[in-house]
Amino acid sequence: MDLSEMDPARIEEFQAQDHYLQERCPETLVLTYAIHWPGRQRETARGLRRTPFYHAFKANGAVYTEMQGWERPGWFAPEGVAPVHDYAFGKPSWFNHAQTEQKCARNGVVMIDYSMLGKHMVEGQDAENFLQRVFTNDVSMPDGRVTYSLMLNERGGIEGDVTIARHNKTCFMVMSAISHTRRNRDHLQRAILAGEDVIIRDVTSAYAVLALCGPLSRTVLETLVDISLSDWDFPSYSFQQFYIGHAPVFAQRLSFTGEMGWEIFVTPDFAEYVFEQLYQAGQVCDLRLAGGEALNALRIEKGFVHWGSDMAYTESPHQIGLDFACRPDKNTAFIGKAAYLARKAEAKGPFLCSVKLHQPDAMLHHNEPVLRDGAVVGFVTSGAFSALLGTAIGLCLIAPPAGTSGNKELEKGDFTVLVEGRAIPATVQRKAFVS
Repeated sequence: MDLSEMDPARIEEFQAQDHYLQERCPETLVLTYAIHWPGRQRETARGLRRTPFYHAFKANGAVYTEMQGWERPGWFAPEGVAPVHDYAFGKPSWFNHAQTEQKCARNGVVMIDYSMLGKHMVEGQDAENFLQRVFTNDVSMPDGRVTYSLMLNERGGIEGDVTIARHNKTCFMVMSAISHTRRNRDHLQRAILAGEDVIIRDVTSAYAVLALCGPLSRTVLETLVDISLSDWDFPSYSFQQFYIGHAPVFAQRLSFTGEMGWEIFVTPDFAEYVFEQLYQAGQVCDLRLAGGEALNALRIEKGFVHWGSDMAYTESPHQIGLDFACRPDKNTAFIGKAAYLARKAEAKGPFLCSVKLHQPDAMLHHNEPVLRDGAVVGFVTSGAFSALLGTAIGLCLIAPPAGTSGNKELEKGDFTVLVEGRAIPATVQRKAFVS
């Protein structure tokens, strides 16, 4: 049974203190019996954790949502629009503003605050061997390279997904989603064997991070740096150190939007300066700031997954389409390897697919039933409205047709999704809708 949404390991230490609980719990109790609006935000215990870009983004219309105590831009209100995050099962009042942010990310350039993502330095003489054992992908890579990897449990289930950047022979940065920072840190800490020379440091607050992404991101960034940003000199899944103006930074070339992009790391003292440099340089390309609402839709278009929504410790990589992140042939056997290979050979579902509605007036959020030929075969794990496709899209976990195994027959049948009691015709496919 997947209980990841109620896992105590997700809670940060400050959230377990009496003062926090006394402020937050009464509101939680009241909302339990209220309408469960999609994306409902808490109003108590707010403003606790603010990134170095908080005031700059707020001055440019950021409407904040909260996660793990972090204030995170949800969307940006244009001048003259009230910065109010209201709720609806259909399209909320801010719908068109978040749609504009999506379009800018696909056609121009946007900047997103990534500072609140979890960042851990894994250091020591045994750091590489440790990471090889804990993670599924091969981290025996040159300095300056980045890879995407998974952590599995002994049952072959996915305990987390991260990016790993190799800074030098004995130093790696492991980067994870906002809501899993403590959980991933504790998982890594428990995996250190007696006698291993491995130290794990949480540096989440030590670096502010700006994601500069979109087809014009290189055009903006190259006006501020004295290094080559070409595909040859700065390839995808690599990182380099350089200067933006007078500020020392390092950046890794990858993007959760699926477009060209760089994640730029800077110490808090230089953070606002770097923001100003990038924002001013981007005006010639009509750079826009983007929030979490737009990012969620962009990543679903590309089929990028989120642990805790689209997968958790009950699913195995073969079910989610993440076999590419597993290297069972590497020299060090990773935790859960035998169970993963056995489950992959067994080829049992459910399997993650992309889903797109045929009627643009309906919305997808989470947990909507997915039907094949009139019978429920799964549910939506993540949903959003795609500005590019002009309709609601999502990711869904569905079972293969009766009498079949594996994922080859997944797309067969007539699909519908139940949205507020209506059976909406839909397309379900294994591949993402945006390549």
